[in-house]
Amino acid sequence: MSLTKRALLSLFLIIVGNLIVGPSQAQEAKRAGMVAEGNARFEVLTPNLVRMEYSPSGKFINEPSVSVPNRSWPETAFQTTRTNGWLEIKTGKLIVRYHPGTGPFTAQNLQMIWKDEDGEHTWKPGDKYDKNLGGVPGDIAARAVPGKEAGPLSHNGYYLLDDSRSAIWDKAPEWVKPRPEKNSQDLYFFVYGRDFKGMLGELAQLLGPIPMVPRYVLGTWFGSRAGYSADQWKMIAQRFREESIPLDMMVIDSISACKVVWSGYDWDYEQMPDPPEFISWMLKHGIHLTLNEHYGPLTRENFDNFETVRKLMGLPPETQEIPHNLADKKYAGAFMDLMHKPALDMGLAFWWQDGNAGAKMPGLDPTLWTRHIEYEGSERITGKRAFVFCRLGEPPWPEFPGALPTPAWGVHRYGAFFTGDLIP
Repeated sequence: MSLTKRALLSLFLIIVGNLIVGPSQAQEAKRAGMVAEGNARFEVLTPNLVRMEYSPSGKFINEPSVSVPNRSWPETAFQTTRTNGWLEIKTGKLIVRYHPGTGPFTAQNLQMIWKDEDGEHTWKPGDKYDKNLGGVPGDIAARAVPGKEAGPLSHNGYYLLDDSRSAIWDKAPEWVKPRPEKNSQDLYFFVYGRDFKGMLGELAQLLGPIPMVPRYVLGTWFGSRAGYSADQWKMIAQRFREESIPLDMMVIDSISACKVVWSGYDWDYEQMPDPPEFISWMLKHGIHLTLNEHYGPLTRENFDNFETVRKLMGLPPETQEIPHNLADKKYAGAFMDLMHKPALDMGLAFWWQDGNAGAKMPGLDPTLWTRHIEYEGSERITGKRAFVFCRLGEPPWPEFPGALPTPAWGVHRYGAFFTGDLIP
């Protein structure tokens, strides 16, 4: 065999081998910005931001997670050295020290060292985090005293974000799946000193950008829980116009629109005898509408398409109620096309998400996933820029020692939040 043919054959075998078995861990380690040491892997995303993974089996996560969608970062220069059994990764802003072969990240085998305006600092898992500047709470309904929720900014000058449990994307079905290991670690360490603006910029780069909102949501909103009828809502709108008071949004609560208040997706035809005409009338007067939705189980009483959903999901005829489960791709499609699309087709601007629809999958935060499904689904149905009006949601799970419980990372990608019936 000639040299050229042998070279081509070798190249063919290498390509086929990679297609069959995929890249080896050694090959993964050569990816730009990554350092793999046994069951630990480090990725330098920016000089101020490092991702740290530990996998008991040595199988690392390259897929985007539901919370952290960005896996594409420009190459960042760094140096690696080994001193007395320690691996050191130097980014120019931060030194990561890890003792390979000693297991998951702990206070005994992991250190972060950096300098800022206040001098040199060393952090290890579990260190006291006592200078936080405060954050946004989750659902604060019925709260009567101020909370102490933490946020990503602090006078400590660093932040640890734990993404160890969030579900990841599976390319084949274009859907999400649980992480393959329950006891893996997937951490992001930011250092920023007093550069709060730079920190928030990198956080948004990691977790996804805040979208441009439709212009009309920046105007004046009016809503009430009084249970007005369609004619009464029109009278209110006309009064705003007569008094030359700006009005851009009407917020219609369930007590006005739903056949079964606080559940289901069927119209109350006594209050709203002609929903398409009502929505069209408001739009002709320059007013957009949002409808309040709650997430109680579907029943034959609150949803006319109950039987369609029951058959789609393969449930027995005697089924009396169907809890929402947006982790099921088939159900998520029905959720948008059968429950939300009819009103959106009439011209509804968006749904007011008063809670979450549930998502029965390990690591899939139901609040975040409800926002995602409705936002993406609304854009698909309407062909227009979407918007979500919702409760923020509670912290999804306990986190790594030294990390802080935070509302589900990623909800900022979809809209704006209300307090959730704040007690005055």
